[in-house]
Amino acid sequence: RPVETLTQTGSSFPGQATTVAASQSLDSGAYDGGSYYIRFIDGDAEGLWSTIVSNDGTSVTVEDAAVVALAESDDTFRIYAHHTIGSVLPATLEGTSFNSQCQLLIYDNDLSSISTNRSAAKVAFRANGSWIGAGVSADTLITPETQCILRNNSSEQLELILYGSVPDYAASTLVAPNGDVNIGTGYPVAMSLKNAGLDGAER
Repeated sequence: RPVETLTQTGSSFPGQATTVAASQSLDSGAYDGGSYYIRFIDGDAEGLWSTIVSNDGTSVTVEDAAVVALAESDDTFRIYAHHTIGSVLPATLEGTSFNSQCQLLIYDNDLSSISTNRSAAKVAFRANGSWIGAGVSADTLITPETQCILRNNSSEQLELILYGSVPDYAASTLVAPNGDVNIGTGYPVAMSLKNAGLDGAER
């Protein structure tokens, strides 16, 4: 669920293409550190998101200028906390959705790194009740639309159960040239190719 819902008061500040002004006061520094993100829920940027780098009392600075460039004054955005491996696959689901022989393969979610037939950027292993691996822990962030593979290396049949909120905004993503793009919506909503909106129109 969102931490805050705000209306931006300007698409950006002059010379600061990644800074979005908010319509209400914020607790300065509350969203610093990369653990939170904004998601626009209306306007031309509807459905798009970007990780928050920092915030002061009146604005948030995010990573992705391409997202901010699509937003306009009076567009609404929400602030969410990023999921982590531990929140997507919590310890309470061990033995149901995963076991000690499972791996989680995590792929880069970055337009600049999208290519064809990519290898996983990080691999998490389940061992002694924890997610471990090179640069990996239960606190490793799983940002929106990140592609992951849960690999079951055991002979045990498992049932994947995922936690999350059903979105009430349009599914949207930026598409990089010359790369593979996962076009599954990632949402629990029936979708046909006819209604997927892949009609060549540019936003």
